[in-house]
Amino acid sequence: MMLTGRINHVDMLTGELCPPTSKYLEGDHVYRAASLHLHADRVRCETAEISSVRYDSLTFDGTQFVMTDYCPRSGDCVEAEIKRDDTTGKCFVFGARPAGASVQSCMYLACAYNCTYAAFGADESVIADTLSPEAEHVVSISWDGYYLDGELKKPLPSTAFSSFETMCIGGLNENGEIDSHLFSGEIFAVRVYRGNRLVHEYIPVTEGGVPGMCDMQTGSFFPRQSVTGASAVSSGIPPVEISPRGQYLEDCIIYGGSAGVGDPDPVTGKYIIPVTVRGRNLFDALSADILALYPDTNGTATVSGTSASTKQRSFCMRVEPNTQYTVSVGFTGRVTARVAGYSSYPQAGDSCEFVDRDLVSLSPMVNSFITTANTRYILCYFSYGRDTTELGEVLGTVQLEKGAQATAWVPYIISRTELSLDSPLYSGEWVSSALLSQDIEICSGYSSISVSTQVQPERITVKYQV
Repeated sequence: MMLTGRINHVDMLTGELCPPTSKYLEGDHVYRAASLHLHADRVRCETAEISSVRYDSLTFDGTQFVMTDYCPRSGDCVEAEIKRDDTTGKCFVFGARPAGASVQSCMYLACAYNCTYAAFGADESVIADTLSPEAEHVVSISWDGYYLDGELKKPLPSTAFSSFETMCIGGLNENGEIDSHLFSGEIFAVRVYRGNRLVHEYIPVTEGGVPGMCDMQTGSFFPRQSVTGASAVSSGIPPVEISPRGQYLEDCIIYGGSAGVGDPDPVTGKYIIPVTVRGRNLFDALSADILALYPDTNGTATVSGTSASTKQRSFCMRVEPNTQYTVSVGFTGRVTARVAGYSSYPQAGDSCEFVDRDLVSLSPMVNSFITTANTRYILCYFSYGRDTTELGEVLGTVQLEKGAQATAWVPYIISRTELSLDSPLYSGEWVSSALLSQDIEICSGYSSISVSTQVQPERITVKYQV
């Protein structure tokens, strides 16, 4: 731990104060010789105001961020020492990005379970490499490229730019709004180099009991903040997944494309952009993939039997790796829900990645399970018959959702809102649901926002309460 602060009336001392170098030794500082003497005729008691306490790391829980006053420039190198939690979702380590589809001055780094996102200038690269969780790493971005632990992972273009957005640590500042994909883990330091000169060095401290980061080069303190109870934004190519509070989006901005976004309506002569919201129920009963297969007790995909009394079927769905799901069936007849995961679309005889036969509840049936790192599909096995004659009686009560708890059944599609325009949206153009005064209903806890047009927008941005 290190104390930082201010000594009053420094004119009482003569000599040279030598600040520490940016590369710490074991004791944090490099000490140099200095000759400091009190003026004999001005000796009096003074106090040192100790305002900050330094710590090894600042923790982020996925709802927190630190906003700095630094605006990224193309000639800069941003370096961060981090350790991320074992999470599967995309999260930003640091970054700043202007709004809109055409990006010219962004700098950010984000990681997910199987890839890394490194953006520099107008380039938003996806790299098929990731930061292993629960391990300390040093990452950096500059026009020399994206480096992980000193190894070049991807060259980046040397495009000149200067951002008007300040860099967020532990998140992404998108045009003054905080993206909801916030970092979860520890950040030990963030440094900004301009050439060989260190211009910013953010270290973890508490200032008056408030956790945050202090810039050792300027002395400025930046508190750790939380998005809980405030507005957040999420941007990307649709569908965009969010975890909101409330019943409606605050805004949905849709950016056009070179081929024009919007489907012509021959009746009205308008161009329609339908925005579709799906809630926490990921199971679509109307287009479910029902197979005459079931996972046996070992999870092997097995051809269904021919017994009339028990009709063996499974629904097959694509899922995310390393994710917890809960499946529930409201129908209380003869139903079971053994779940097995597979690395590819299951065929008869395929071995599983995992099998889960332990039900949380038997009536109504509830099964909570966690997919493995290699799981891409699941078979959820249910038997019907004896107590029901129609498959639809069962399917209409099925809910698959993320998380460990079964919640009340909701429809697969929450809402479909049509935005009506006089002409299609082309590159550089956008439309806002808020400006059109159209409410888009969402599902508290989880919603997936998609755009149901023949030509997909280059990007959408949604704003909502978290």
